[in-house]
Amino acid sequence: MGAQSLLDLGAGDGTLTRLLAPYFRDVMAVDKNAEFERPLSLIPNVTAAIARMEDFVPPNAVDMILMSYSTSGVPGPRLGSFLSSLFEHLTPRGKILFATYEDGCPWDRFAGEVYARLGLPRTGGAARHREQIEGAGFSAERVASLDTFIWAGDLPSLFDTLEFFFLPRITHYRALREELLGKLEPFAEPLPEGRVGIKVIEVVYELLRERT
Repeated sequence: MGAQSLLDLGAGDGTLTRLLAPYFRDVMAVDKNAEFERPLSLIPNVTAAIARMEDFVPPNAVDMILMSYSTSGVPGPRLGSFLSSLFEHLTPRGKILFATYEDGCPWDRFAGEVYARLGLPRTGGAARHREQIEGAGFSAERVASLDTFIWAGDLPSLFDTLEFFFLPRITHYRALREELLGKLEPFAEPLPEGRVGIKVIEVVYELLRERT
């Protein structure tokens, strides 16, 4: 029998949770932003919890813990103790997975240019996540990768969609619209039904226990 219960830490608005929920009997989705409680609660099989993922303790052991683009939300000095605590919440054959994007994929290259222009530090990416995890005394094994797209109806709409990733400098991002549209255009690909998107190569790792 496969995994029956999932703990989704840093679930956000539930975009990924909604896709995964049909494959599990029970899903607990955790996010610190109260605005996401309602959309998460509307997903079948999902129980929403508003809390920092560091503080949340599930009521029962789970078969799988997933952190999608969320490990960087835990400050470095606390990352080791947080990761160690996750193993206490697993069933005997349970696994801990985290997902991020592949270094050098179109999204990574475009985001790098924008973050540099906006003066924001980079987060996410396979190399950064592995470095953080190894620095905390753990290791990670790559288990899967897949090609995905962030898409919209046209290039300007795609630019608007991507502003979510640059919220700390959103006013600056919008002010540089024409310049940044020029940076986005070489990375954009035509998609079916007249849509346009930027490719994101998603990679999934399994978190392994502390190295000896």
